[in-house]
Amino acid sequence: MEKMVDQIHQTPAVVSPGRALFMSSLLAGVVLLVAVLPAEYGIDPTGVGRVLGLDALSDDAVEPVLSRQPLNLSDRAYRSDEIRLKLLPRQGVELKAVLVVGQAFVYQWRAEGGALHVDMHAEREGAAADEYTSYRIADGENTGAGDYRAAFNGAHGWYWENRGDTEVVLTLNVSGFYTELYMP
Repeated sequence: MEKMVDQIHQTPAVVSPGRALFMSSLLAGVVLLVAVLPAEYGIDPTGVGRVLGLDALSDDAVEPVLSRQPLNLSDRAYRSDEIRLKLLPRQGVELKAVLVVGQAFVYQWRAEGGALHVDMHAEREGAAADEYTSYRIADGENTGAGDYRAAFNGAHGWYWENRGDTEVVLTLNVSGFYTELYMP
């Protein structure tokens, strides 16, 4: 019996080179289908990449900023407005711009004499009076700036409130493709 055990341990496992090539090619193909295509190219023929979360790694899963349309033509005239308002203690004011979906403006505002409460928000065209979307609410602000692109047709703008004890002068500069800037 000992001789038989020795012979078994001494006999090497032999795999032909053709069989080894076939097996490694098969394994490489499985890895390509299950991991590489979903992770690198967002192509997931088996669905396993989605289950494993590999499809989220592809460049196609995250839309780069540069792939957006670089040119937005407007049928509205470009305009620029500056508004200066005095806000007494405990006084608020709302300013809105009328935009259609995709249209945009650039804005900058500043408060002199104190800080303000600010709520940047928008109302869809035809919405109820208490139906709106707030984008930013903050207290104790002296300035704000940015650009804004309308996600829907309607009135888009700000509400500022002087919650302090002294008069504050608010200056708003807006430039872009809106039809009207008004105080509701």
